[in-house]
Amino acid sequence: MRIALATCSRLPDLYAEEQELLPLFAKRGIQARAVIWNDPTVDWASYDRVVIRSTWDYFHLVAEFRAWLARLRQLRVRTVNSLRLLEWNMDKLYLKTLEQGGARIIPTVFFEQGAKLDLAALIAARGWGRVIVKPAVSGGAFETYLFDGARAADYQGKVEAILRGSGLLVQPFFPEIEVEGECSLFFFGGEYAFAVMKVPAPKDFRVQFEHGGTFRRFVADDGLIAQALAVVARLPQKPAYARVDGVRRGSDFFLMEVELIEPYLHLAVAPEMAERYVDAISQAVLH
Repeated sequence: MRIALATCSRLPDLYAEEQELLPLFAKRGIQARAVIWNDPTVDWASYDRVVIRSTWDYFHLVAEFRAWLARLRQLRVRTVNSLRLLEWNMDKLYLKTLEQGGARIIPTVFFEQGAKLDLAALIAARGWGRVIVKPAVSGGAFETYLFDGARAADYQGKVEAILRGSGLLVQPFFPEIEVEGECSLFFFGGEYAFAVMKVPAPKDFRVQFEHGGTFRRFVADDGLIAQALAVVARLPQKPAYARVDGVRRGSDFFLMEVELIEPYLHLAVAPEMAERYVDAISQAVLH
């Protein structure tokens, strides 16, 4: 069995802690190799499976990434997670589907690409204070803005620019993110594995480490795990891996995102979870 761990040109050899995945796959009889997803010299048909690992530039190259997935489908090369889940998860409008299925999400107004939006009127009608706007196809807080609702007119041009190339989400900002942080719960093979709390830098709202955010492992209580697991159960298919992101307000978990494409695994704070991840991927590719 030969698999490609799809990555981006910025991380041709994966992160240091993720390089430990390769010998773990080898122990299970699987030859794994990091491969840049948009390298034109790669013969994808030579791989039995493609596992999406660190394709962290895809949201800058959306059309190219979709074409690559279509090419894999044409070549009959299966992916982990499945092509169906990858394509479904690319556009954050999937949150609307999950909400309609009963998931508790942060209150969100969704706009399709090309829609017209009077941002100030929307925020006034909702009575929101601080507001988040983000593209429906994005990652790493790219083109994600936090501002006071009274300044909505200053951001009208930004949302119009986003809507020309993507859908858009408008949400009230939950201050719990500044106080406690954003919860990320990992599920491998459909089972809960571990949790990480991500905290933004002072005077910032973005939890990603490239924006100064920090993270630590924490023990999620049974109620939090059950709420996140209920989100996983509502997905179109069972994923080999999933990261469920959200914020706690009291005992309630408000979903922000489900990452089924290329979640950062946080193995630096949970090194033993590399085995769990590899077991889940191995089960997916060998069956």
